[in-house]
Order: sequence, then structure tokens, then C-alpha cells
Amino acid sequence: MNLSRLRSCYQRISAVVECPDQLGIVASITNFLSSRNANITAVDQYLAPTCGDEVHSKDGLERKSRSSDLIKNFIMRFEFTYEDSKWTREDIESDMDELERNLSGKVTLRYESEPLSMAILLSKSSHCADELLYRWRTGELHCKITSILSNHKSAETLARVYDLPFVFVDVSRADKSESEILDRVVKTTDLLVLARYMQILSTDFLDSYKKPIINIHHGLLPAFKGARPYHQ
Repeated sequence: MNLSRLRSCYQRISAVVECPDQLGIVASITNFLSSRNANITAVDQYLAPTCGDEVHSKDGLERKSRSSDLIKNFIMRFEFTYEDSKWTREDIESDMDELERNLSGKVTLRYESEPLSMAILLSKSSHCADELLYRWRTGELHCKITSILSNHKSAETLARVYDLPFVFVDVSRADKSESEILDRVVKTTDLLVLARYMQILSTDFLDSYKKPIINIHHGLLPAFKGARPYHQ
């Protein structure tokens, strides 16, 4: 038996399903996959409840929760393998459209054979970025890293070690620095990682980028001691 051929014909997909909570969702998804000879290798699920009638007070946000207002959104992330000779990409896309209709929800797919592209932003401290880059170089972090951006020129040394393009971001003018970052990443990345990038990205930046941004920071609110942290 040719083991390399056996491995190559099996592909892996990560999927996220979002839909209104209802009975039988997990059974529907697992039966859907098993009927196509797909094997689930990892799964995580939870409910995201939301309530209506929000009111604000001096102490912060309060919610009026009534059982009639409670809406539960079911979210399930799972990975599965499949044999590409028996379940083509065209059929997968069509079948997932059917699953969306059946669940009245949304299905998002990511093919492992198509790694995501990302850029890393950091400030003076480089240990978080260095950890990411080490895992990327050893193959543990499955992605494409397009560039390293920093408001400190000292980070160029790290970029040279990993043979990656370096971009110095001059933060003396916030509008100019953000436009420069966008010019570099908006068309070439699927996500950004802030590896201790100690600058606040504006709402305009988030609205323009419109893709996931992962923030790696030493503390969560209210531990962060910056000025007006909740507002920022």
C-alpha cells in the first residue's frame, strides 16, 4: 500500500456553524458528515445567549432579562477529514449550502490546504512575536506570514532572522501610520496578530480592514492601566 498516496487523498477542513439554537443540531451535523464518509477529529460548541431591552446607568450597562427576550445562538466549531476523490470541493460547497438552509444559519469553511496569511504587529518587546515566528518556522503554526510591522526600528532585527519583510510604522501621526498599515495588509492578509503592539487601533481602521485581529497582551481589562482603557 502506498501510504503517501493514502495520506494525500484525505484532506482536512475547519468549519464553524452559527444558527439559532434548536433540538437536534449536533445530530444533524454529525449525520450530515458521516453520510459523506467524513470523520470529525475535533469539536467545540457553546451557546451565546443575548437579551433584549438594554439600559444604561451610571454604574455601566444593565440588562433587563426576561425569559421571553432570551435568544440563544448556537455556535459549533469542528474539524473533519474527508476523501477528496469521493467528495469534491464543488460538492462540499453545494452540500454546505444545503446544511445552511436546513439549520437557518451560516457555515464558514477553511481548507487546511490553503493556509491563512497574516502579518504581525509589535512594539518594543518582541518575545510574543518571537514565539509565534518560532512555531511558524518549525511548522507548528500552519500559516503564511507576509510581513512584520513595528513602531520600533529595533524589530527589524527579528524580521531579518526569519527573512521576512519589515515595515517601520511612524506613529507620530496616527492617521498616517494606520493608512500605511492598511496599505500593506488589507489585500495581502486574512488576519492580523498584535503581538504586544502597544498602540490603539481606531474604529476607522477596524471598519476598513474588516478581517479578524488577534490581540496578544499581557493583561485583560481592567488590568490594562492605559488612559481610559474601556473607551479605547
